[in-house]
Amino acid sequence: MPDTNYVSYADLEDLRLEGARFEAPEPLLYDDTLKFSHVRNARVKRVYVVGGRENAIDLNRMCRDICIEDSTLKGGDQATVVVKGGSESVIFDRVIHVPSPKAWCEFLIGDWSDQSNAKTRGVVVW
Repeated sequence: MPDTNYVSYADLEDLRLEGARFEAPEPLLYDDTLKFSHVRNARVKRVYVVGGRENAIDLNRMCRDICIEDSTLKGGDQATVVVKGGSESVIFDRVIHVPSPKAWCEFLIGDWSDQSNAKTRGVVVW
């Protein structure tokens, strides 16, 4: 069954997000708050993301060259961030991540994806 996401970006290049707040009025209605799917060359700066039932941010389906910096991420009940589905070259730089007490991890890298079984690599958390 596909996820229900609060905000999704898919099949884009050169995405720029700065100073945005992503917080669903009813976060438990959503699996992920901010979803990236096959996004290339994205720069995300100074965002505030509050997680849904699963994650604050989910990157899937061959995302590449993503930089998320100077941001605050409050985790969902699975993890704060999931990077999967063959995504590559993803950097989290100066990111404050606040895990949910229910989460079993903060960053879930290389999790299973029904959209792509390619290997996830090059994920850096500073």
